[in-house]
Amino acid sequence: MLKWKLSKNLVSELYNNNGANFIHPWGLETADSWSFFSLEKGVGYRYSLLGESIEKQEKVLTQHLDIQFKEGRFSLVHKDQLDDKVIIRESDLIARSDSVFMDFVQRYRFKKEFFEYALIAGQKIVHTNSNVYHQFPVKEVVLKGTDLTIRISIDKVETANKFTPTMYVRDRGDEWIVHVRMIPSNDEFMVIKLCSRYFKTSPLPQWLTSAILFFPTIRNALRYRTERSPYKSRLMNFFAPNAFPMVRLKCGERLSWKSKLEVL
Repeated sequence: MLKWKLSKNLVSELYNNNGANFIHPWGLETADSWSFFSLEKGVGYRYSLLGESIEKQEKVLTQHLDIQFKEGRFSLVHKDQLDDKVIIRESDLIARSDSVFMDFVQRYRFKKEFFEYALIAGQKIVHTNSNVYHQFPVKEVVLKGTDLTIRISIDKVETANKFTPTMYVRDRGDEWIVHVRMIPSNDEFMVIKLCSRYFKTSPLPQWLTSAILFFPTIRNALRYRTERSPYKSRLMNFFAPNAFPMVRLKCGERLSWKSKLEVL
């Protein structure tokens, strides 16, 4: 039977039968060209929280949020529910004005020490601290350990017919990161963001982005660049330019996730 600890309105600890906490705090994320929202307090930037209400019970945590981005506004309802060997996570986003989105993500994080490898899309991923996003349009990821094996899977998804549901597993530092992630199905437009701690994914001016991405070779090289192959040099890591496709949602359009974690 699983037991959890809720802290700062997150699932912050999760205990197996041996009484060991095998996760780092989970979250939820989305972004436009400028703004970045995360359920983890102090992680996001360039957005305003217009309203928030929390319903906390022993085995259910529900959050209602109203978020203002630079390029739109949306409401968000997120629920985590604990049930013996399963945790169900439901996230529902509704655009409250015409808005721009880069993705919509449920974030899972696990301590490296509990899992020897990950399985995704028929591939076995060993932790080498590569920080590569092993991302595929699949419905499940399995983390395998000597004493603990878990599966993260997608139950339901709603994409407004503009996103592709994907999952990825990432080996970074002392953790495994698993994302349940929507990415744009078509490039309505693209931005180049500088993805470092200093720039905090600040975008280049759109006229400059358009000029740079006019060349297909450069566009393909910069597309999700650090996710596929992290920069090696200090200079490139300082700027870390990445090109991201973006999607426009009309007021009233909806994105939603239902995923779950199971102990196998």
